[in-house]
Amino acid sequence: MRRGPARSEGSWSGTNPERLAQYVRDVNNGKRPRIRSAIRRDYIETLRRRAAEDHGDDE
Repeated sequence: MRRGPARSEGSWSGTNPERLAQYVRDVNNGKRPRIRSAIRRDYIETLRRRAAEDHGDDE
């Protein structure tokens, strides 16, 4: 059974431990990891609005 990320190019499931080590060094040095996709800017507000609607609150 395969473990780890499904994509192979960014995987560090034993195939590229140096890449993982560099990632850890970067994070420990304060570098923020890049992400492939981010949530929309209004996502949190959307969740709040949905929660308020579900509970019948008028905010």
